[in-house]
Amino acid sequence: MAMPHNLKIDSLGEFADKLIEAFTSRQALRVDLSSVPTFDVSITQLVIQLMAASRRHALAIGIDFSLVGPLPPPLASVLERSGFMTGTPDDIAFWQGDIQS
Repeated sequence: MAMPHNLKIDSLGEFADKLIEAFTSRQALRVDLSSVPTFDVSITQLVIQLMAASRRHALAIGIDFSLVGPLPPPLASVLERSGFMTGTPDDIAFWQGDIQS
């Protein structure tokens, strides 16, 4: 499932709705953030919160949920500065995304 290319508040809301719907399938979910070239500062925090909440929900209901990388540099930078890349090995692996070649 790919994040919208032109990410704005309304498209993030629409993406969140699609993500919620996808959880009902009870199948593994992979979110591709690599197509988003830049993150507006006001959106970045919302993206991080949505991915963190989705990860917690997936763990609670037993669904494999992961990010596909590489992550866009602006997002990776915010994650690094915010301390997300210094958690447990599982946390770090989640936020780095599964690098696809």
